[in-house]
Amino acid sequence: MEQADAALAALIHRARTDDEAARIALQRVLPGLVLVTARRSRQRPEERRRLFDDLVANAWCLIRTYPLERRPTKIAVNILRDAEYLTCVRPARLRSAGEIPVEERRRPDRGSDHLGGDIDRDPHPAHQVAVLLSLGRRAGLPPEDAQLLERLHLAGERVEDVARDLGVTARTVRNRRHAATQRLAVLAAA
Repeated sequence: MEQADAALAALIHRARTDDEAARIALQRVLPGLVLVTARRSRQRPEERRRLFDDLVANAWCLIRTYPLERRPTKIAVNILRDAEYLTCVRPARLRSAGEIPVEERRRPDRGSDHLGGDIDRDPHPAHQVAVLLSLGRRAGLPPEDAQLLERLHLAGERVEDVARDLGVTARTVRNRRHAATQRLAVLAAA
């Protein structure tokens, strides 16, 4: 097993810049990709071809960018698991923003966007965020929500820096940002 891992490691190292080496590495994991496809498509055989194509595409990308320095052993298994995760698990875990594209609404009295800003004079996204936060404050957005969103979206502070200042984890800041954004969206939709 160690010899097989060493041979595949050499191949993967070369596959970063060599298409032929990447193709050979892909051939090595192909039987595993077929098994994953069969297992994951038992309930939906009509999706088998699409699933297999997606698995192969993700495996190809993983082979070309495999972090050999961080994961030097069990390479074939790691590629198979990562390809399965990227194809079958990750898409279900990603949240939809729930955004629905709508036509840009202009006020008949002047050329403005739906936030009240003048599109022709200042189309910069930061201006629109500032206008939205200002309108949100007037509509009842809690001050701490507005401050957090200003720091992250207008001042461009990193989540980790804000977390350090507040004495919380970066995950907590991300959760607070998400909740504040949801409250602002509710106010903006009203």
